Amino acid sequence: MGRRFDLIIKGGEILDGTGAGPFRADIGIAGNRIVSTGNLGGDETEHIINAAGLSVCPGFIDMHGHSDISILADGRAYSLAAQGVTTQVIGCCGFSAAPLQGEYAREYLDEVLREYGLDLRWSSLPEYIRIVEKSGVSINLIPLIGQGNIRGSVMDYNAEPADPEKLRRMGALLVEALKQGGWGLSTGLIYSPGCFAKENEIAELSANLDGLAPFYASHLRSESDTLIEAVTEALNIGKKAGVRVEISHLKAAYSGNWGKVNTALKLLEEANAAGQEAGCDVYPYSASCTGLSSVMPEWFMEGGLEKFLTRLRDPSAREKAKSGMSHGFTRDWSKTMISSVLLEKNKFCEGMRVSEYARSVGKEPEDAVMDLLLEEECVVSAIYFSMCEEDVEAVIKHPLSVIGSDSEARCPEGVLGRGKPHPRTYGTFPRVIAKYVRERSALTLPEAVRKMTSMTAERLGLKDRGQIRENYMADIVVFSPGDIKDTADFIDPKRFPDGIKAVIVNGVPVVYENEHTGAMPGSVLKRNGR
Repeated sequence: MGRRFDLIIKGGEILDGTGAGPFRADIGIAGNRIVSTGNLGGDETEHIINAAGLSVCPGFIDMHGHSDISILADGRAYSLAAQGVTTQVIGCCGFSAAPLQGEYAREYLDEVLREYGLDLRWSSLPEYIRIVEKSGVSINLIPLIGQGNIRGSVMDYNAEPADPEKLRRMGALLVEALKQGGWGLSTGLIYSPGCFAKENEIAELSANLDGLAPFYASHLRSESDTLIEAVTEALNIGKKAGVRVEISHLKAAYSGNWGKVNTALKLLEEANAAGQEAGCDVYPYSASCTGLSSVMPEWFMEGGLEKFLTRLRDPSAREKAKSGMSHGFTRDWSKTMISSVLLEKNKFCEGMRVSEYARSVGKEPEDAVMDLLLEEECVVSAIYFSMCEEDVEAVIKHPLSVIGSDSEARCPEGVLGRGKPHPRTYGTFPRVIAKYVRERSALTLPEAVRKMTSMTAERLGLKDRGQIRENYMADIVVFSPGDIKDTADFIDPKRFPDGIKAVIVNGVPVVYENEHTGAMPGSVLKRNGR
């Protein structure tokens, strides 16, 4: 009599995540772990997934995500799970679910919870984790701690440098959050309040990571004209603090800066050659997405939302801001698309370029943008068509890059179905295979899988995920290597990918034959095990 498993994945071509070539084997799962690989024909099981003619690989690990709040609105994480993501790093770009203290906490929660229609409150990471795990989640989450949260909780939205006492308080708050389950520190140095911190302040704060979570991820201070200076700053921070550096979504925006990613990648190579650990993540699209408020100059953000809105009502502040707007996220308003708003009366502008929207309301683009931000109290998302395909491919195929979606978990219906999100929300990981393996031959399939699994796991310090290997956690994707592809685009972005048969998280199928099973086997991962 053979062994008994809870689930057998039978007859697939295994891509084990290490970059090695495929081999045919069955996979036996018991509980939440892979317990056997090989020929399991004589063994028994409750359930079989027939993977004949299909590839089987570890679940995709999303190195850069923003599902901190959306996961509370719908724990299925449908848009992520359907594309094979079994684990996402959250708390990126300087904003995390916790810690939240003082006036900053009130304003932050009021803004983000209004966007998702939630009535919840918390202040610490353990409180947030309890809410997530009580409501249930289909994928695993790895929380970073946002430097914006840390600075905001101590200094609100004030722009002055932190004095020694405030730095001490920030350090203590970070250490506490790391001990409570944070995996590292993230910065978003174009966003308030994190943008007000200079290099030495961030380095001193990052030094608190030593021995607790040696991982510093940065949305750089610039991804355009001063990209190289911004990469240098990130590497300097890592060197001063003695921590590893992760450059978030490495890119070069605007045609005058195209090609600079090659210099940035060279800086990362030189840092590693000198003994400093540094890498980057990337998404496979030539357009970015963030709040439309990011086109405003940095000084406009000081003081928080109410002062931001007050300046939008002030004719002199608006006039002063106009000259700075053209040097921010956009130089051609036809290349900026409004992707989502909250107010029903403005829904017509979703999917419109700012230039088109401005004409429709009879205003200059700068005034149209500021009026819309005022009406919507800044809850406006936009997509920026600012990069080139050659740069995207250069980063994707570089040996120091891993894949991140830079997206939040969504679904086509309900509060998470509003607007026109960036297609990376639904298509990032299948697109890597469809475009950069099959279409452009920039990567082999084993290389692409490694960049989305074991390489990311190693970078995060995950000891038992990211490979198809006995005793590893059973996070698995079953897909057709010839058919897997993204179907979402900028016009119709809420479309699930093709070619994925099954997605398994912690031994439980969460997506099967293009349908979410409703299972919630995920958890917020702890650095020293589940």
